[in-house]
Amino acid sequence: MSSTILNSVNSLDYSLEVESDENFGKFTDQLVYEVVKLSECDYDPETETFYYLCPCGDIFEITVEDLLKGNLISECPSCSLRIRIDLKPGDLDQYVNVKTP
Repeated sequence: MSSTILNSVNSLDYSLEVESDENFGKFTDQLVYEVVKLSECDYDPETETFYYLCPCGDIFEITVEDLLKGNLISECPSCSLRIRIDLKPGDLDQYVNVKTP
């Protein structure tokens, strides 16, 4: 491999590509309908789940546990649309139950 190609590969920015071991569907931003801020979602503390209305009328769901694992993609249960949660450092702090010994 030439050094030009090698340098180009090394300098790519993968920050927008959501693909980790915990991203179960291995979806990337090319397949996302909308990027949603966590503050735009409704939150249910009993289930520790965030909800966001889909244009089809159903609801996207994503749990705090999924977000902590790095799974930022939620797929609508009724249609093919997916959203990605735009998670910033500290966004989940108020939702994570910290237990002290």
